[in-house]
This record gives sequence, C-alpha cells and structure tokens, in this order.
Amino acid sequence: MMKYIFLPVFFLIETIGFSQNNQTKNSKIREMSTDRPDVTESAFTVPAGYFQLETDLVKFSTEKISGVAFKEINLNAFNLKYGISKTIDLQLVIKSIVTTSTITPFFKERKTGFGDITFRFKKNIFGNDEGKIALAVMPFINIPVGRNESNLNLGIVISLAISLGKNWNVGAQIQTVVGEQVVDRKIVTQNLFSATVGHPVCKNVDIFIETVLTNLQKEWALLGNGGIVYLISPYCKIDAGFNLGLAGSNAQIYFLGLSIRI
Repeated sequence: MMKYIFLPVFFLIETIGFSQNNQTKNSKIREMSTDRPDVTESAFTVPAGYFQLETDLVKFSTEKISGVAFKEINLNAFNLKYGISKTIDLQLVIKSIVTTSTITPFFKERKTGFGDITFRFKKNIFGNDEGKIALAVMPFINIPVGRNESNLNLGIVISLAISLGKNWNVGAQIQTVVGEQVVDRKIVTQNLFSATVGHPVCKNVDIFIETVLTNLQKEWALLGNGGIVYLISPYCKIDAGFNLGLAGSNAQIYFLGLSIRI
C-alpha cells in the first residue's frame, strides 16, 4: 500500500516546476490558501482555471468508546479543487485507502477498502482578493462507497478569515451535517464550531493552534489541534500536525500532508 503514498508525491514533485513557471507569469494571482491542515476551512477559493490538490499522505486516528478501541489509517485522502469563477470553486474529496480496526477484550476486526466520496461547492461571499476579512459558504454531500460504517449525509460550512496584521491570521467556522445513523437509521444533526490562529515562526514556516467543539445528540466533545506548515514554494506546502480530544473525547489523530496548486 505504500505506493498509494508515493505516487502522489512523485506527481506533485514533477508538477512543481510546471506550476511555478505557469503561475509566475501572472503576478496578480491570488495567494494560495488551503482548507488543510486545520479543521477550519479556508474562506478563500481557488482562482478560476486552476487546480489545487490537498492530501493527507498518511493519517492515523485512535479512539476508545465504552471499552471498545477504534483505530483508522488513511492513505492518500485527497481534496481536488478547481476554480470555475472568481469566487467559486468545486471540490472532490476522496478517501483512497482506509483501514479500520475495532478491538475489544474478546475480538479484533479489521477492514481495508475504499473510503467515502464528498462533493463540495465553495462560494466566497466577500474578501477573496481585498480587505482583511473574508467570508465563504460551502454546502457538501457525502456519499458512502464500499463501507458499511457510513451513510449519505448533507452539510454546510460557513467559514470566516480575519487578518490581524503582523502576519497573525485568525479563522473560524460553523458546520452542520444532517445524516442517517448506521445503527438505528435515525436522522441526526451534528454541529461543529472551530477557531484557529496561525503565525509564522521563521521564513517559510508557519504554526497554528486550534480548538474544535462538536455536538451530536446532546453529546459534546472538545478537541485541541496544532501543527506546522512548511512553504516549499508559493504553490507547494507540506504540513504535519495532531488533533487531541480534551473533553468528551479521547481521540488522537496524527497526520502528514501536502498541498499544491497546478
């Protein structure tokens, strides 16, 4: 399965040169902004006519609920975006290879297969190219493919970005997802609220910290996230980080990712 990690890496390396030569011809092109690595989505869209690939090369997650341990490994989970206008981009999110493990004192079950597919549509309301505040709305639909652990669900994200000056950037979002539970087929709503702060620590290196609050059927969970982003070029970034459950959750998530505009 390692080839599923290295194939996109080779592709991205080969396209860096082309991407740089193509985009430096237009000095007015919008600065690259990504939805990763934090949970808070970017309020900016991909410029019209450009592709942007954002991928979890590898992502590990563990969580224990009522004595049952759940582990998941994602390989090459990517988000492919395309700008169709000055303020709109289309996004295709695919979890390429997903391995899930369920562990109890009595048995262990492991499954490997193709993950879900999500279609997203982002519309920047204002602030894409000017001002210190940007706002965007992004409806999406998640389609389960080859996995019994998920169902069709619909959602919407409202994201906000604020530049505070001196390279301090703040983001926030509200997300609501409506879907059917796998076990009892009951329709439920899950809400998510997040806030993130980012700042460079040295040339080409940024760090971020983030808090995420989720609510599902009156159950609340608080997560603390953080990570580092290295700017290889203006249109290529590599990142690594973590998501840790602080209250109402003991989830631990660690990831390594890469983003490039083509």
